[in-house]
Amino acid sequence: MVGSVSIVTAQERLLKVDTVPPLQQLCAPIPLTHWSLGLKAGVSDFLIPPNAINESDRLKLMVGGLLEYTINPLIGIGLEYDYNDYSRPYTYQGINGKLKGLTNDVILYGSVNLSNALVPVRSGFWQTLNIYGDVGAGVGFYQFALDNAKTKYREAMMGKLGLNAEISLSESFNLSIEGQRNQYDSRNMSDARATGNCDAWIFTVGLRYKIGSSSSKHVRNISLYEYSAEPAPIVITKTYMKGDTDELLNRVEVAEKENAATKIELQKMKDSVK
Repeated sequence: MVGSVSIVTAQERLLKVDTVPPLQQLCAPIPLTHWSLGLKAGVSDFLIPPNAINESDRLKLMVGGLLEYTINPLIGIGLEYDYNDYSRPYTYQGINGKLKGLTNDVILYGSVNLSNALVPVRSGFWQTLNIYGDVGAGVGFYQFALDNAKTKYREAMMGKLGLNAEISLSESFNLSIEGQRNQYDSRNMSDARATGNCDAWIFTVGLRYKIGSSSSKHVRNISLYEYSAEPAPIVITKTYMKGDTDELLNRVEVAEKENAATKIELQKMKDSVK
């Protein structure tokens, strides 16, 4: 009787549960780093009065550096320093002269990863290539002298608009090629008469070091989809045996009859003792 009742009870219990990894293992975040340092060098072309004698006289070498915090694979913010030389021989109303000038620019800018914005899901080579749009504003600190006169020092607001292509060389380094257009207040860059602003075109090649990327993944190395991907759905399969099958009902009926017969036998034993 005890065995029969045990069998009936067992049929109503959970028979099968598929085992799955813990949820925290499926959703474990990727260790990420955000800071990076960059160095760049290239050529600048300042369109500033007085006019250069030849167009090639406007081309000068420039150097710069930056510190950037990439918030996520889409946006980042950074602080940039650029050194630009805009010295050139000039001509004005038939008179030739010499302009000696330079500017030290400090720029706060924002960066948008256009590749991730337009194509969130990328793989292979296209995941290593990123196009960034940069826009920022800062202060230009000028030093200039016309025709060997005494050097003057001024400063004024300036702006930056840039397009930057970066190729990931490794987990730690990116190679960048950038074209940018800066706008300066030309009235503060020389003693030449000027009524507007100065446009400067700057083309550079640079190397970015992604701090901490040797031990974890850097945000600049991953796509937007990889950054925000959801874990795969968890499917738990449960199998129950229905309690009212014919076989089960037969076992219950047999157990009840055996139980009734046992009660009758016990009652007979009690009566015989009396």
